[in-house]
Amino acid sequence: MLNDGRISTDKFQQLLYFPLQKKTSRRSSVSLYLAMVARRQLPDYGGHSEWSTIDDRGFIIDLSLYSSIKVNKDAKAVTIRGSVLSKPLAVALADSGMFTALGNGNTVGAVPYFLGGGASITNSITGYGSDQIISGRMITAKGNLIEVDEHAYPDLLWAIRGAGQFFGLVTQLVVKAYPLSVLGNDRGVIWTGSFVFPLDRAKEVAKVIKPLIDNSSHATAGLIIIVAPPPHRSPSLVIAARFTRNPADTELAYKPLYDLGPMVATGKETPIQNTSDGREAIRAKGDYKRFGIVSLQRFDMDAFLESINVWKDLIAECPDTINTAFNF
Repeated sequence: MLNDGRISTDKFQQLLYFPLQKKTSRRSSVSLYLAMVARRQLPDYGGHSEWSTIDDRGFIIDLSLYSSIKVNKDAKAVTIRGSVLSKPLAVALADSGMFTALGNGNTVGAVPYFLGGGASITNSITGYGSDQIISGRMITAKGNLIEVDEHAYPDLLWAIRGAGQFFGLVTQLVVKAYPLSVLGNDRGVIWTGSFVFPLDRAKEVAKVIKPLIDNSSHATAGLIIIVAPPPHRSPSLVIAARFTRNPADTELAYKPLYDLGPMVATGKETPIQNTSDGREAIRAKGDYKRFGIVSLQRFDMDAFLESINVWKDLIAECPDTINTAFNF
């Protein structure tokens, strides 16, 4: 460390390596970063960012050599450094008998997930990803390495819980971890399944879904998906359901959906660290897969049904958009 609290260039070189399009030394790359970080911060994590592909006006900060995971069971916390992805973090926690809120993708970067808000299948019992942040380590635009917690920079701690990518380069987070027993069983499993209905039954399903969502007595989670899956491309309503309590209580929690008589109803127990293993096609690099999320205060049945009409009109005007889907 320098006397004024800034991290030294030599130390910074040990932590970070910047692959630039133009040939430059590591030392000049680091100096360039210290001069430009206020203008652009593009950490290289899971590759899911809107800014993962950049031109010669920017650069990517590769934190992969700095990555590490340290679980502290006594403190019920885990320290994440660098570009740790969600799957390795979930596995490390499970191996220690713990879990935390994580996104629905194994290759999602853990640190940016927590910084950006973080929807999770465990939201009903853990809160959002950003709610898990206990403290962080950040390099500011002036090149200062600071520790951010409730005692030092409490306002900044509040800010990084949801908008953390805008205030500096976050190289480390300490986040909450929970014993697997919080999932309602001693095996660290949750129930994962799906219910499939023809799209013309959307109104029936919506009437059942709304009270199910509003019922806080069951730890249910999931997505309602308007989609026309291959090979037959039949417009369908798919409820990708999760139950983060004792799997034996699943049928009671989802009884309203079972009672509707879906075309398909599947489900199984899944270790919490493996809940995103079935999304290889979505995670694959290449092509253009846009996935946006908007937070809503409530499930509005009329707006939901209108979204279906918008989707139908979109496909009628642009047939190739049959590859799109709406998620709720």
